[in-house]
Amino acid sequence: MFRYRKIKVYGLAQDVILDCYAMVSEFPEEEKYSLSKQINRAAVSIISNIAEGSGRFSDKDKVHFLNISYSSMLEMMCQMELALKLGYVDDEEFKKFESKVKNLSVRLSNFIKSLK
Repeated sequence: MFRYRKIKVYGLAQDVILDCYAMVSEFPEEEKYSLSKQINRAAVSIISNIAEGSGRFSDKDKVHFLNISYSSMLEMMCQMELALKLGYVDDEEFKKFESKVKNLSVRLSNFIKSLK
């Protein structure tokens, strides 16, 4: 019934998002309604657009939503880099996160190419 659950990048995205939420939860309280919210929104958009695209019938429509997902992933990563520079995330934690995001990036990109 829920096709998106069978998509490999969906599971990878879910792992990235759970890590993202864990990292953001450690941000200072003053970031609760600004950078934290923005990062979390971008992260949720990644997985939401994978799920929404999976429900579309044409490959063109699927690719459209996967492209939005990819863009949200880049937005989230850009904001995490800012969090690193602000000292909200330590280097080691960031490197692990970045590695997972790179893997997701490659897999998502390959999935998009396979549908074109």
